[in-house]
Amino acid sequence: MIVSPDNLLGLNARNRLFLTANKKEGRRIADSKLLTKRILRKNHLPTPKILAIFRTPKDIMDFPWESLPDNFVLKPSKGFGGQGVIIVKKKAKWAGEWYLMDGSLINTRELRFHALEILSGRFSLHNGVDVAFIEERIKIQKIFAKYVWHGSPDIRVIVFNKVPVAAMLRLPTKESKGKSNLHQGALGVGVGLATGITTYGVLNGHFIRFIP
Repeated sequence: MIVSPDNLLGLNARNRLFLTANKKEGRRIADSKLLTKRILRKNHLPTPKILAIFRTPKDIMDFPWESLPDNFVLKPSKGFGGQGVIIVKKKAKWAGEWYLMDGSLINTRELRFHALEILSGRFSLHNGVDVAFIEERIKIQKIFAKYVWHGSPDIRVIVFNKVPVAAMLRLPTKESKGKSNLHQGALGVGVGLATGITTYGVLNGHFIRFIP
C-alpha cells in the first residue's frame, strides 16, 4: 500500500471531524477509565477486574499492598498516552517486591508513592486531581505472542454513527516496556476494515515495514 497524506487520519483531523460529534457527557465518561468500566459492565461487556480504588491518601496508606496477586496493573483513571501506568509481571523473592515487565524491581513503598502521585494529578488529562486504581493484568493471547516483546496488544477501532471507520493494532515493544501506548514507544499497525489485513506500521512517528 502506498502511503500518502491523503490516506492518513491525524490527531487534529480526528479531533475536528469525530470528537466534536460526541456529546459532552460521553466525552466525560470516555476520559475516565473507571466511569468507562462502569458503563461497560452495565451493558454486560467484560473488563479487567478491579482489585482496588484509591481516592484519598488514607486509602493508599491503609491498603494491604502485600496481599496483591502475582501480577496486576496500577493506573490513573484519567491518564492519557500510557503515562502513570505501572504493569507488574510477577512477585519477586521477598514479600512486598515485584518484577515489572522490563525485569526491574518495584516495592510497596514505591507503589504507594506512585499512587500518591496519581492522586495529585501528575498523570491526569488536565493536570487535575485524579483517582488511582489497580486492576488484573490481561495475559497475552497466543495469536499475538510472536509479534510482541512482552505485554498485551490491543485493537483500537474508531466508530462513527455506529459504523467502524478505522482500526489499528497496537503492539507493545521493549521501548514501551510492555505497554501498548504509541506515546510510550509501542508499534501502531493499520488494519484494513474490509479485509482485516494489516497495512503499514508506525513506530515513534516513522513508517516501518517490519516489526523490530
